[in-house]
Amino acid sequence: NRSDLSKGILETVTGETTWQFNDGALTVNTPRSKGFVTHQNAILATEGLQANLEEAPCSLSFHSLDGKPLTGSRRILVFLLTDVLNKGMTFDDDKKKMLNWGELPHLLRAGKATVTLRNDQPLKAWAISASGKRLESVPLEISGADRKAVLNQRLASGSTLFCEWAVE
Repeated sequence: NRSDLSKGILETVTGETTWQFNDGALTVNTPRSKGFVTHQNAILATEGLQANLEEAPCSLSFHSLDGKPLTGSRRILVFLLTDVLNKGMTFDDDKKKMLNWGELPHLLRAGKATVTLRNDQPLKAWAISASGKRLESVPLEISGADRKAVLNQRLASGSTLFCEWAVE
């Protein structure tokens, strides 16, 4: 276990979750799910996944949908989550107390991440809606067993929080 409170590192007994509280980063590393949460722009890595999170705070995660480890999964759901607020929503100076709920529409802080996932399948990628409808293709660079993409929540048709990587 890599826990060392003097260095600001706390790891679960399984080693699947690590909190680097001095750096403000949380890492999840299981065979079928991997991801990061950070409050600042950062380059983070775990076994089989590297990400340059360029618009923080954000959460990025990859999840196998076919029950296989991510390294061989043929269908993967990707989340790139940022801040979503109502128009006109306000908080106190510490952002600990909401002063006004605001109104629709919801405003999404645009997120961007360059990611490389280790996976040996001939995957393609799409930005998808919350219902799973494919909205537009996401370029996926394949180099050996690495799959690299730039994930961006801004689409020609609006925005999204989700991507699907799959073998057709």
